[in-house]
Amino acid sequence: MPFFQTLRFSTLAFLILLTTPFFLIRSAAAEVNIYGPFEYDSDVQGVLLLNGEITDGLVYHFRKALREHDITIIFLSSPGGNVYEALELSAIISDRQLSTVIPPNSDCASACSFLFVAGAKRQAYGRLGVHQFSSNGGIDGSVAETASQTITGDIIDFLKEYDIPLIFMVRMLETPSHSMYWFPDTELQREKIETEDDFNQELARFKGVPTLPANIVKTTTPANLPTTAPGNGRVASILPSFDCAKAGTPTEFSICENAILAEMDTLMAQRYRALRNQMRKTDANLLKAEQRQWINSRNSCGADVSCLEQAYMTRMFELGL
Repeated sequence: MPFFQTLRFSTLAFLILLTTPFFLIRSAAAEVNIYGPFEYDSDVQGVLLLNGEITDGLVYHFRKALREHDITIIFLSSPGGNVYEALELSAIISDRQLSTVIPPNSDCASACSFLFVAGAKRQAYGRLGVHQFSSNGGIDGSVAETASQTITGDIIDFLKEYDIPLIFMVRMLETPSHSMYWFPDTELQREKIETEDDFNQELARFKGVPTLPANIVKTTTPANLPTTAPGNGRVASILPSFDCAKAGTPTEFSICENAILAEMDTLMAQRYRALRNQMRKTDANLLKAEQRQWINSRNSCGADVSCLEQAYMTRMFELGL
């Protein structure tokens, strides 16, 4: 390892330990190992830090770090990046039952969010951000829409294997790719995106984690992405696309009584109407018949919330959300 890499005071040591006086002077035997944007500091046993963008080749660096060190916790400070690389990284995190942490004053946004929710235990001191994913520039019309739908389908296929609440998917699908939804602390806790277990006791050995000074960690917020959050362009109460006062079936009552289902119904209906409005009459009629068929299938769920959630996820994917 290059001499300067071994001796430099690592980002990870700053991130976790600087607020504790004992660690202002590093141990003589301390060593920092660099694996692309990943860092491992021997003063911080069991922790690997991702500090930077997710680019091609990170899976190789990640696997190398895991082979050389006994890693149990991944610290995440990243604006996101390559979707498929992030999904592969998330699968490794899930398979190995690693825990994930977003440090204070740090962001884990866009594709980085896949890594966070793959954690067996999860804690966000910093911000978790999500949005829709679309194909890159250079593709127009129906080809671009098909590519975006394929990306969304691949993401869902990966994420449905992890123990994460449906609201994570909803927030991702409802937020345009040119914006960012930052989960408020109350939602992270209420919806169990953060896990409720003894993880805080494990993290207590990193004495600086909950109280790091703001100037220690560089914010990684993606540039030029406006924030979407509760209270900022969002309605206070969540209603479905139909009038709940006229609900008459177990399915309709269940949707009206469940905020997530109500929001999914609204998202699905908005997408359906937008697609119909831009179609020729023949195609619009075909879509209308398909929608009626889906509604009949949805109604067969009755009041079964799990069945309804799956029905809406499937339809939203079919409509390209």
